Amino acid sequence: MFPNIPTSRQNNNNSSQNAIHKRYTSKPDLYGPFVLTLTIAAILTMSVELKGEWPRHYAEQMILSTSVVLAFTCWLGFTCLLKLGFYALGESFSWSMCAYTTGYALSGHCIALSANLMFTYLFYPCLFIFVGLSSISFGQQLSSRINTRGYNSNVNIFITLVAICKYYPL
Repeated sequence: MFPNIPTSRQNNNNSSQNAIHKRYTSKPDLYGPFVLTLTIAAILTMSVELKGEWPRHYAEQMILSTSVVLAFTCWLGFTCLLKLGFYALGESFSWSMCAYTTGYALSGHCIALSANLMFTYLFYPCLFIFVGLSSISFGQQLSSRINTRGYNSNVNIFITLVAICKYYPL
């Protein structure tokens, strides 16, 4: 979730300028993003108050299914849009890598929503701090995985726009 200082900026050696941080070279796993998506669905479910004349079990089932569909649509929908954007720019970026980076960028949203659940007044500070940091880290991960073949300004503009859009889905 926290942005990373590239190793080329940490060391002044010319030999380490092209080094990629080991966190960005790991193979994608989808367990973490899947659990984060389920956590967001659980937080959304707990934040709804039941009022009305419906039987309680029908209302709970509807709220739970809606929150699960909403959370997975947010994760997988943004992943598909990211994949289509890279495809339109002519970059090869695997679907699992798109889902991996997009899913882990949901960690800031999870913290902000849970802060809203516990203390309502903490939502906006957590939104600006944690979602902002996860969006910066998301942009860094995308740029470090893509820009290994050379400089492309259209891809960098696209990555910047994607990181900004990832910041504002709430």
